[in-house]
Amino acid sequence: MKGDWFDLLEDYRPQPLDLDEETPYSSSRIREMTMKRMTNKKTKPHRLPVRLLTAAAVAAALTVSALAVSRVLGAGEMFRDYFADDAQPLTSAQLEAADQMGTALGTGVTSNGATITPVAILADRQFCYLRLHIQAPEGVVLPDYTEEEGCYQLFSPEQEHFLSLTAADGARLDYTSSLDVLPDDDPTDNEKDLVLWLASHPDGTVFSGGQPLMLTLHGLWLQTPDKDYTSIFEGDFPLNLGTPDQGPSLELDVAGLTWTDETYGFTITLEEMTLTPLSLTARYTATQPNDPRVEPGAGPLEVVLKDGRAVTALKGSAPDGNGCAVQVFDAPLDLEQVACVRWGGYQIQLPVR
Repeated sequence: MKGDWFDLLEDYRPQPLDLDEETPYSSSRIREMTMKRMTNKKTKPHRLPVRLLTAAAVAAALTVSALAVSRVLGAGEMFRDYFADDAQPLTSAQLEAADQMGTALGTGVTSNGATITPVAILADRQFCYLRLHIQAPEGVVLPDYTEEEGCYQLFSPEQEHFLSLTAADGARLDYTSSLDVLPDDDPTDNEKDLVLWLASHPDGTVFSGGQPLMLTLHGLWLQTPDKDYTSIFEGDFPLNLGTPDQGPSLELDVAGLTWTDETYGFTITLEEMTLTPLSLTARYTATQPNDPRVEPGAGPLEVVLKDGRAVTALKGSAPDGNGCAVQVFDAPLDLEQVACVRWGGYQIQLPVR
């Protein structure tokens, strides 16, 4: 069974609403109606979800103008609770940047009683985030695990359970991945929200290169600290990710810039540098180090904002090697607030926009 969140909007007629007032429906009632339409199963009637509501439920909750609804359905809103907390919320400019880099999805796939729904995707050419809503078969509980107990994984060591990312022509694409579990208001039910991030190999995947992408999953597993895997549910879940949007991207002038590692004697020469709200990518060539055990890397990269703060904390990175380094920011950047990029003693200015 497949369900499209956008089809659910037909259930809710637009009503004028002051955003400062309460919505005409409680959030628990909205969740109940929405999930009933998607699964044809009755959900818990008194649950008040903390995690981000799905696109249709949020739109139904607001029932305001088309402009407000489109903002609610924006990818930035879908990842708000992933990138920020109450102490440091995302700015409107950061949300707008995320909207420009992303697409709201919403078509779920059901197999063997479980449903996996890709809610939204944020992507640039080297990196992407994919928000997934997991609904295990009825009667299966998805608790919050401690580090000692283990963590959720979307694969097992068996080859038939590996993730598969393919282009429209069926070509398999190379990537590295990691999985984050979002906070859960009810760890005794059968639902979880996850964020899967995928980083391209240097000459591999291009996530926003104008090609439709398909991600195939085969279930959900518990991985223990000893790398033992226990199946929670299995099935076939081909998820259509569409064609990720090509958002704002800046090409920095780095021609001829070099940096030498005095310890290992290799020299890095930059060839390209690309800055997006999600990541910084540097492509380079390198001379041979004096130690064959050392693989040359791009070296320290630092984004400096106009207020003087440096963006150094990273959520993750692709492997730095083979002439390409990708660094991923903790939260989307507002490119208008970036002053320069520091590398190898240089302050690399952004192009005039």
